Amino acid sequence: LRLCAERLGLPAEAASYVFHVPPFNSIDHLHLHCRLPPNDNTWAAVKYQAGTPWCKSFETVRQRLA
Repeated sequence: LRLCAERLGLPAEAASYVFHVPPFNSIDHLHLHCRLPPNDNTWAAVKYQAGTPWCKSFETVRQRLA
């Protein structure tokens, strides 16, 4: 993802890392989504918004599993 950000001229910090969590995931394993802006798709922006009941940040999931 760092390489993609560099090629797009974006800072690596622009990336977001989120997990969809039960019961809002359609697969039965931990599944990480990595995204870079622009988030010009409204549905995707909502679907991958950390802090919602269906989507948690990497840090939130890491703390919960620790």
